[in-house]
This record gives sequence, structure tokens and C-alpha cells, in this order.
Amino acid sequence: MGTSFNWFTGVAGISVPCPPELRGGQGLRAFYADPNNELWGPDLPRWLYHESLHFWQLVSSSYLQALVAGEWDRVLSFEADGVPPPASPIRTSHARRGAGEPFSVRELVECLARLWDVMTRGSHRLIREEGDTLQGRLAEIEREREQRGNDEQSQWEFDAFMSGGRDQGSYGAPYVWMRERARSSNIIAAGGDVAAVWAVMLLLPIAGRIALNTPTPVASFIAAFDSVLQPEVLQKAVDRRNALRSIALEWLGQWVELETTMWRALGLDRVPVGETKVGVLKAHPVYRYLDDRVEAIGVSIGNFAMEFQAGRIGPLTPMQAASLRHEVLLALDCPWAVLALPGQPSYRWLIGGVLAPPLTRFADVDLPASRSVFPTLPWPIPEAELEAAVRDCESRHGALQRAEAALKLGLPQGAFANPPV
Repeated sequence: MGTSFNWFTGVAGISVPCPPELRGGQGLRAFYADPNNELWGPDLPRWLYHESLHFWQLVSSSYLQALVAGEWDRVLSFEADGVPPPASPIRTSHARRGAGEPFSVRELVECLARLWDVMTRGSHRLIREEGDTLQGRLAEIEREREQRGNDEQSQWEFDAFMSGGRDQGSYGAPYVWMRERARSSNIIAAGGDVAAVWAVMLLLPIAGRIALNTPTPVASFIAAFDSVLQPEVLQKAVDRRNALRSIALEWLGQWVELETTMWRALGLDRVPVGETKVGVLKAHPVYRYLDDRVEAIGVSIGNFAMEFQAGRIGPLTPMQAASLRHEVLLALDCPWAVLALPGQPSYRWLIGGVLAPPLTRFADVDLPASRSVFPTLPWPIPEAELEAAVRDCESRHGALQRAEAALKLGLPQGAFANPPV
């Protein structure tokens, strides 16, 4: 049993059967609209959501696109001369911590995905699903829940699941670094641990989005985060906290100003709407079509705004209407925030109707992305052609991997040339 996202082929592997409700009609759109529905079973929601997050990270990150492009260049080189070329510098450094760096790029990527695992799935579900004691904190969490009498997630629980959990080695380091860095601020120290966790929750998706669109994500992340810890900037963010203490409203209300501060700290202006283009992947059998999908996101945002402004979304409570208004304004002002904030239900719905993983491989069926799109925003190629493109990518990248595996074992390069049937 397991789960994976292959960055180089676009295949999300989910080793449980596909629920009947996801096989036709809306495809995965039904899942993205309601990822915690019990119809999906106990394992699928966490796995499918996590691997979808990785695909959305790729679409919105020039760094991750460069990582994939470098690997695909290796495939083309291998096909040209039959010699497996060395891994690209970006790939060899991706999972390694640089000199003096507190975490690797891979850890940062996983930390960002973990954020949405926790925020969307909820700690009360993760407690059951992960079966981890959270370094001894689980008993205290359960006592506190019993006293509160509800399943609402506290910041203390968020901290426990971001810094602990059974896979903490893959995502914990960036979070712990941020929390300790925040505690060094006098403004945060005055508010105690709760204030430190709030600062991390607020800044992680913004700094992460910026960092993964630079050539040096870890250094950029640190500089971006530190820029907001400057007293005058941080105090302004604290003063702007909403009365409901809703982190979702904090993201919507403070994103543009904080993002602009972070970009300027890196010596850059706020990045324009079309900065993340996938031209580096135009030779890739699957990702060559991502520019079309990015344009579709823009159309989807425009449709979303028009529906809201025309009063065709609802009925809404005053609170829901206020929140949705903020979502519309941010999406229009900063479209990439939609991909950076998939925990917002309306944003996740927008993304899910355009950008399901190219191929989701369940235990019993393959589901191409074209089955999950909004009817008015189809993939630019037919479903059969998309499936063929994914399989072509798997075959060609697999040939390089098999040749490398044989050479590492001291075997002839062609020893594994024919994969098992």
C-alpha cells in the first residue's frame, strides 16, 4: 500500500481502488470539491490530495519545472547516443542540505504539502490515519479535545502535526526552523508559542511560493521569511489580524502586501502574472501542454469572479459572502495565489476542474486528467492521446532508469532493457 507522484512522468500512484463515484461524470472534480467525504474511504483522501498537491506545486514553480526539464534533457541525450548522462546539478542538490542550510529543497516542498494535508484533512482525521503518538503529544491532544467538546483544530495541534508525525523526517525541519526563528522576534515572543505558530501558518505558503520560483529556494525562503520578521513589517501584520482569528482570512487579506515585501527583500519586483511559463518543458510529451492548462486557470478565475459578481454563487451567509469576496479579489490580483492556497475550498475547486494530475493510477484503473476537467475547459488533446503521451514518457524515462540501475550494479547496460511484463 502506498502513494507517489512521479515528477518526471506526471503519474500519481494511488494504491487503492478508484471509488465508482470518481470514474465517470465529473471524474476527480467530485473529490476536490469534497475531499473529506466518507465515500472515498479511509486512505484515498490523504493520498490523492497529497500527490495532487505535488502536481500543483510543479505547475506553479519555475524551480521544479527546471528540475524536470533537466531530467528530460538526460532522456533525450540518452536516446541520442545510448550513454546515460550524469544527473543535473539541480537534481543532485534537490534532496541535499547545502552548506549551512537548515533544510533541503525537497524538505521544503514536502513541508508545503504537509501544511495542506493538515489544514484540509484536519488533525482529528490524521490522528486516526497516521497512528503516530506525535512524540508523546497525542494523549494531551485527545484530553484537550475532550475538554473542548469539538473537532476544531487548535494551533497547538497544528504545531504537533507539522513538527511530528510518522514522516516528520521529510517535512519537519523547515517548520521547526520557522517556528524557532519566529520566537526570536520580540513581537512574537510577547505572544508566546501561539504567536509563533500563527506566524509560521501565515508566512509558510507565501514564502514557499516565492522560494520555489527562484534558482536558490532555501536561501530565498530564509530571506523572504526574515523580511517579514522585521519589527515594522511584523507589527503591521499583527495589527491587521482579523477579529475571528481565522488563518484563511489572514492569507486572503494579507497575501499581496506580504508577498510584495518578500519579493523586494530578494531585490525583485512582485512577479507578473505570467512569470511561470513552462517553455522549458516544451519537449516533454506530457508537460508540453501545461501552458494551455495555466491559461485555463486564468479563464476559470475570470468565470468564478463573474459568477460571484452576478450573485449566482450561494446562498451564502454574510460571513461566507465576505470570505468569498476576498477570494475573488485575491484571485484576480494574484492568480498564482490560487495554486498556492489549495486549502481554500473555492480555489481547490477551480484548480481541480483544470489541473488534475495528468494520469492518476489507482489499483484498478488509470484515470487521465481529461476526465476531470470543466467541460468548457478541455485538455487540448483527446483522452487517448493524453494517455499515450503519459505512457510514452514512462517508457522513455524508464529506459534511462533501467540502464543506470544496471551500470550501478556492475552489469551490462542492457541487462534490464526489457522490463518485466
